[in-house]
Amino acid sequence: LYKITYSPITERIDSSTLTLNEEDSGQSFLLPIRGEGVEAHLAVNTSGIDFGDVTLKQTKYYDTLRVSNIGGYPLVIESLHHDVTNFDTATKGAFFIPPDSAVNYIVSFTPQRAIKYFDTLRITADAPEKSASVSNSVTLCFNGLMATGENRETFGMEGN
Repeated sequence: LYKITYSPITERIDSSTLTLNEEDSGQSFLLPIRGEGVEAHLAVNTSGIDFGDVTLKQTKYYDTLRVSNIGGYPLVIESLHHDVTNFDTATKGAFFIPPDSAVNYIVSFTPQRAIKYFDTLRITADAPEKSASVSNSVTLCFNGLMATGENRETFGMEGN
């Protein structure tokens, strides 16, 4: 009984040939072996959400925030974090996204005062991204516009 171990260090297909030599007969057997290194890859369908006009103390929902795993290995979403309580996500805690799958998030905004609101939603996952310019966190920025009768404030959107 023999054990063959494969430990890929990159996302690629590796192949080789294993040669088995039988001592008694002197015969050689060639066995092709193949392994594929796969990883999870985090993707988000937008870099910013603009909620537009929202009446004070009313909730507006944005339901097309799509978080995807475009890789071939399960992706563990370790955390979703934001600081401003007027913005909210329906999902809390860690969970996973299967390979080549996506999860839709509902994000909401409920302004309490007629001020500018800006926050960043940080989605942290275990995706080992390869580019130095892409970290394991995806940052999503969202804005709100408050309408209070005659007094309206607007502001621009920023995205990472």
